[in-house]
Amino acid sequence: MGKLMPLQMHGFKLGGTPLENALEEGDVVHLETHLDETNYAPAVPTYVYEEGVTSLEDLADRSEKFEYTYYGFKAGNDGNEIMIEAFENDTYGLGEWDIMESNEAAMIADVEQKIENEEWVVFSGWEPHYMNVIFDMEYLDDPKGIWGEGEQVGTIARPKLRRMTIHN
Repeated sequence: MGKLMPLQMHGFKLGGTPLENALEEGDVVHLETHLDETNYAPAVPTYVYEEGVTSLEDLADRSEKFEYTYYGFKAGNDGNEIMIEAFENDTYGLGEWDIMESNEAAMIADVEQKIENEEWVVFSGWEPHYMNVIFDMEYLDDPKGIWGEGEQVGTIARPKLRRMTIHN
């Protein structure tokens, strides 16, 4: 079973994420890491970055330009949960913000339209992903570390499958 493991490997909530808990309990095992150098974090178009929005700390002062909206992936996504928690706790002064949750294709289309109109937008960026090719974008710094570190892409499996693979 392949699994993208950016934030899922690093339990940011008390008790850990479901994946972290499954790994700790031995329900699944990590077989292999395919990519060590990945990035999953809030991003902005380069024209916004060049206007001084280089960090999550810079968003609150420009909330109106962003229409108090963060564009994320589908509901329940770890990145969305991090931002929702930031809004609820007023982290980085984002207490008045909201999230626009949608599937990947819809989020990409929304961001693309904003960029075509040179509007300000902040969204969940993922590298490697084709969004890094179609958008001229930059990832924001996270001085408080709410997004964590050490993203990777790897393969996990049930322990029995691992034994079957090793012994065959």
